[in-house]
Amino acid sequence: MNWKNKLAGILVILGPIYSQAQELKEFKWLAGTWKQKDKNAYEVWTDKGNFLEGKSFIIGSSADTTVTESIRLISKEGAFFYVPDVEGPQGEVYFKISSLDGSGFVASNPDHDFPKIITYARVGKSLLEATIEGNGKKKTFYFERLN
Repeated sequence: MNWKNKLAGILVILGPIYSQAQELKEFKWLAGTWKQKDKNAYEVWTDKGNFLEGKSFIIGSSADTTVTESIRLISKEGAFFYVPDVEGPQGEVYFKISSLDGSGFVASNPDHDFPKIITYARVGKSLLEATIEGNGKKKTFYFERLN
């Protein structure tokens, strides 16, 4: 096999990975540590190249840490998904991202019990507004960027 065929083979393998990483650039602003205002609740987002990984956790009064949720932002089959896995036996839930711009996104899953809609909105460079809603209920969380 000559070098051109080898290179073509490598590009076929790496092409989709590179494409997903490029597409996920719209979410890169989320990478970092966010602290919920007036609470010891945090979200830490890490750029993993072809997806973003988030962890939500609470630091208790005795400095113990409780992870409440693991989240992934992924590209799958030409669409973006917000995929939380809340602590407990229920497993991951896929929320399809229906709206996306440089300042945030909206993800929805009308078949999920609650929430049905999750919104992340960047307010300036250091504030984040995260909202969950559905079935007539709505709750908003405000986070400040720590790094």
